[in-house]
Amino acid sequence: MSQGKYGLNFKAIAIIAFVLAFFNLPTLVVLFLAYAVLLEKDQWLSRQTFQAFYLNIVYIVATTVIGWIFTAFNAFFGLFNWYSVINVFSGIHSVIRFLLNIALFVFALIAILKLAKGNDAQLPVLSDLADRTLGIFQKKEKAQPAYQAPPATPPYQQSYQAPAQAYQTPPAPQPPVVPAVPVQPPVSEPVAPAEPEEPAASQVSEPAPEPVISQPVPGTWVCSCGRENTGNFCVSCGSPKPH
Repeated sequence: MSQGKYGLNFKAIAIIAFVLAFFNLPTLVVLFLAYAVLLEKDQWLSRQTFQAFYLNIVYIVATTVIGWIFTAFNAFFGLFNWYSVINVFSGIHSVIRFLLNIALFVFALIAILKLAKGNDAQLPVLSDLADRTLGIFQKKEKAQPAYQAPPATPPYQQSYQAPAQAYQTPPAPQPPVVPAVPVQPPVSEPVAPAEPEEPAASQVSEPAPEPVISQPVPGTWVCSCGRENTGNFCVSCGSPKPH
């Protein structure tokens, strides 16, 4: 693992903490725990030292409680001078303490082997207890957010808003709906024969004006077709000049 602020290797510190827990030195384990939590403030190292601390605490509590129980039994049987029974319970007590020492050694060895490979100790029950404790410490040590001055607000500018239209033109009245009256088919009447129309005055043809026969000029003659000629034959119809 990486080194801390004071040049100490985190993995070595965690391994030493478990060695101290195996030798039942809780005071030194607490010192290593305080160093990890208060000075280094590293989450991984704090988690390992917490597990070593709880392992030592569990061993101390178990041996203490078992010692109290067998001490009570010995005192009870001592009232009746049953020393043989007391010797039996003393032997059982020694066996239980030996098993507790074996359990402590096994758990410490497993943790040290995992830490030597750079992994987390991950001891059953103790790792969860260490996580919960770290969660409590992190909540207490959570720094308050630094005060940030509010951003400068621009000068107040009142935007123009069009006045609301107070009067609205009422909708145009709709014409009343008149029910449709059924339309009766027209009655056909006999058509009278059309009378012949009289021609309009403008359409009545007027008789063509009669040709005005001009008086013959001396030396000329007028043909029957009305052509005035000077030669012996009519220029228009070719009739000969009358004699």
